[in-house]
Amino acid sequence: MIDDKMTNFNKMLKEHGLNFPERMYVYGGTALGAVAPVLYNRWIGFGDAEGNPAREVTYWVASVITAIPLSVTGAAVGYAAGISAVATSRILAGLKELEEKEVEERKKEET
Repeated sequence: MIDDKMTNFNKMLKEHGLNFPERMYVYGGTALGAVAPVLYNRWIGFGDAEGNPAREVTYWVASVITAIPLSVTGAAVGYAAGISAVATSRILAGLKELEEKEVEERKKEET
């Protein structure tokens, strides 16, 4: 089931013209956005387990459970950040291409 959703997500990104590195921006942003709330809850929210393995497991389980709403939101924000990174990279590539064309035109005019 998850494979089908990931395949559909990948197809959607390909249909919108994203190449492999651009899709990695989106996947990376989404994954970081989903994981960050769990890590934050564990280390900031629950603090030190003081070397107690049972407490450590309890803290991790509680961190995952309490972070589910934030992880969904974080994944959406991470997705948006990934798409923004792709858009920025494309804009910068387009500006670079435009600048190179202008330089070539100036060279042609000078000769």
